[in-house]
Amino acid sequence: MPDSELPQSSQGTPIWSVFVAGILSFFVSGLGQFYNGQPAKGLAFFFGSLLLWFVFLGWVVATWAAIDAVVVRWGKGHGEWESK
Repeated sequence: MPDSELPQSSQGTPIWSVFVAGILSFFVSGLGQFYNGQPAKGLAFFFGSLLLWFVFLGWVVATWAAIDAVVVRWGKGHGEWESK
């Protein structure tokens, strides 16, 4: 089934792509951001999560990263706050 026939976000991003971004970022903080084409944000989430795991708050950053990846992918797929 072509992507054009699958449910899509308001910006035309395939719905499966939204879930992939969230799942990637949930299991490896920042990976969803890399998938969305945001390597700097991905590195920030990854190292932030790594740092906070040492004080037992890494799950907070992992959850935040997963939610951010889904929200960005659902929107434009490349972040609404980046300058072009």
